Amino acid sequence: MKTLLTLFVTAFSVAAIAQSDQSIRVEVRTSLESAKDYIDIPKAAIYSVVEARALMSKAQKNWGAPKAGSDKPAFDSSAKDFYCLVHIVTWKEVKAEEGKPKLEVKAQNWYTYHAGDWGKADFIDNRVYGSKNVWLMAVHLAAKVDFVARYEVDFKRLTPAPIRNLFELVSLLNPSALGEGTADTPDFFFVERLQVKHLPTEIAIQASAEPLKPGDTVGVLGDPKKYINEGRYRIDFGVANSITKLSQLKFESTNNTVTAAKASTTSAFGTVNLYPFPVDARNQGFSRYPYLVLGAGIARQPLHRMLFALGWGPKFAQFYVGAALVKGQTLASLSEGATATPAELEKAKGRAYSPQFSLGVSLPVRGFAALLKGDKK
Repeated sequence: MKTLLTLFVTAFSVAAIAQSDQSIRVEVRTSLESAKDYIDIPKAAIYSVVEARALMSKAQKNWGAPKAGSDKPAFDSSAKDFYCLVHIVTWKEVKAEEGKPKLEVKAQNWYTYHAGDWGKADFIDNRVYGSKNVWLMAVHLAAKVDFVARYEVDFKRLTPAPIRNLFELVSLLNPSALGEGTADTPDFFFVERLQVKHLPTEIAIQASAEPLKPGDTVGVLGDPKKYINEGRYRIDFGVANSITKLSQLKFESTNNTVTAAKASTTSAFGTVNLYPFPVDARNQGFSRYPYLVLGAGIARQPLHRMLFALGWGPKFAQFYVGAALVKGQTLASLSEGATATPAELEKAKGRAYSPQFSLGVSLPVRGFAALLKGDKK
């Protein structure tokens, strides 16, 4: 016999519990059918992004347009900036010692839905890319004990990733510069827009369930689920290290004869990376398009080593190719092999940049800092 599962779409009141906190509690229910069309119920798993999109369309039929006189925003899952954090819970009923009903979590999963270009990896990730149009959807299945479903949401302001990376880069250049809802039916579901006031921000959602009848028991829903809500950027900061050898030209007076020598110089650069399209500066991924890498040397006299290059490559460590301008010594009135005392040589010395081919690896600041910490162990 075909089992018909009913979802109850609920709207509820939202009360601010702090300046940037939100408490969500179910009060009103509206029915929606066929949970199993979208969800593998025993596993509490949405089948794919396709089924998630269909689930959003069902919700939009109920909340696509707010009622007259309501100040609630419209649920528009087709909006370019729309994101929905989805919590799926499947419960199972067990008998408590006194014979009272008891619910335990059989399975639960969190998903991130977006209306734009969104793949399977994005769907199960905890990233929102700089939007204030963020909604929470929760689906509770096989909940045969009456309880109040509650979601406490905390917002924590974050430092933009490029600025944080710049701080870390400065600390590498100069370590001393920086210190340091009620449910009386088995299956129900609801949505509510989150009150995102600032970007970037970390969103932490604590789900809980409180039984309504004395003696009933409802299992815990685990630790808070955290999401990072931060946009993409066209600029970021990193570290580059030349694989090819870089050298500085130096002149000395040996037995009153001018001699030239090439001395190896530091091959690490602090870089500014400029991208043709916005990228996720928090989690570096595959660079589909080449980007501009501009750098200055790490260590003493950073402006004596300048880097101009193009970067591209896989996740974590990307390659660059370009020119390094290395400032070395020049002679104004003398040449190699000429006769000169040390004093005469010093008077004739000058400085100028010389271009040198540079091929190397471009790393995120955090990755380079981790390598340094590993070397110190």
